[in-house]
Amino acid sequence: MSNNPDGYFVCPHCGAELPNEAGFCPKCGSDNKTGWSENAEDTGMELPGDYTESDYNKFIQQEFGKGRTSKLTYWFTAILLIVIVFLLVFYYYL
Repeated sequence: MSNNPDGYFVCPHCGAELPNEAGFCPKCGSDNKTGWSENAEDTGMELPGDYTESDYNKFIQQEFGKGRTSKLTYWFTAILLIVIVFLLVFYYYL
């Protein structure tokens, strides 16, 4: 970026005020290799559409499936019961 007389310039990606000698923007990480140039401008980063919590829950369910937690709970409970029965039998015959 060009040196301004006041010693600072504005990051074209996020709008942060940076010293003229800055090699990158600590706020957004932009630099010459990622598109920092004289013609770059801040266009903002918007996600497409309006996402809600229910959309997030649908995504989690699609990615990880449902019932995985219940299977884990089933196996944990079964192993815990086996250990308890084993300890009771061991204690009874001791």
